[in-house]
Amino acid sequence: MSNLHNTWKSMMARCYNENHMYYSYYGGKGITVCDEWHDFDTFCKDMGERPEGCSLDRIDGDLGYCLSNCRWATAKEQANNRSNNTILEAFGQSKTLSQWADELECSSEVLSQRIRNGWSVEDAVSRPVGKNKALTFKGMTRNLNQWAKETGIAYTTIVSRYNRGLAAHDILKGAYA
Repeated sequence: MSNLHNTWKSMMARCYNENHMYYSYYGGKGITVCDEWHDFDTFCKDMGERPEGCSLDRIDGDLGYCLSNCRWATAKEQANNRSNNTILEAFGQSKTLSQWADELECSSEVLSQRIRNGWSVEDAVSRPVGKNKALTFKGMTRNLNQWAKETGIAYTTIVSRYNRGLAAHDILKGAYA
């Protein structure tokens, strides 16, 4: 049996088989399959072959399965499409916490911590993260790793202070009297 046929069978079972393990999340919540897609051949014609590494995703999780609401998506794309995601708005854009973290090349936890520490969303998603963060103090610009080596302050201490949004003189506190 083809992967596409398995996808179709699983979609139908989630929506119509009360004994399916995920029925309560689909059919039990009123998610249905459009009449046209009850025919496997029509589903195939509309969706085409499933790309490698993708699975069927509903664009709007509150709506059912139909051509205008379905796409082939990667696991990461599907994770960003969940209804329980934290959405952050900054610079006129709405993205999940995970999407902003991907842009900054950091973990979602870094952004969560910044926001818990009182950072604005704009600051949290725009300040660099990692060893390439630059810090200017007394006219000298170094990355955080270089400041740690130069001052003898532990790198983790400098990063922690930086991530809390402290000013350069507070980050390097005790190193220069």
